[in-house]
Amino acid sequence: MAVIEAISTVYMEAFGAEASYIIWDDIPDTYKHLEIRVSGQTNRATYGNDALEIRMGDDADSPLDVGGNYSYITLETDGTTSAFGHGGVNTSIPRIGRLTSNTANAANFGMAVITVMDYANTNKSTTVLSMGGNWTALGTTANSVSATFNSVMWYDTAAVNAISLFCEDGTGWMRGSCATLYGIND
Repeated sequence: MAVIEAISTVYMEAFGAEASYIIWDDIPDTYKHLEIRVSGQTNRATYGNDALEIRMGDDADSPLDVGGNYSYITLETDGTTSAFGHGGVNTSIPRIGRLTSNTANAANFGMAVITVMDYANTNKSTTVLSMGGNWTALGTTANSVSATFNSVMWYDTAAVNAISLFCEDGTGWMRGSCATLYGIND
């Protein structure tokens, strides 16, 4: 009887210097699901947090689908105000989480655990779920801890073999940020 590991590291990015984005391509189709664990901070200078975005691709993309083929929904709370949500349909920049920016505090990083469900199944669109949180300065004054829950749909039935993570408003990831892509089997 063969032993199959339940979780395997596929790729890891750890930044010793600022970087614009993360991209993993040539992702093997040998797992049931993919999981991404992120601890990061962006270089956004005008606000205490930044949105984490995701794009996916297949063999037909070069290597990512940058068209309006995604929809997303986000539910957020900071513990002091009522939970609120927002989303986008047919967008090219689907939000999958929130990170701390370097204006908040150099020692604080946001985190997210992102699951790409059944990514190699070519009979359906790809669903991505995440949860995460960060310490943030809302606006420029208030300090708070926020939690986010996100869902993304990629309207393509091709197997996912490339994933990119990037920040929405900053131009890149700060030194010390880390993201790991895992393959998960049942």
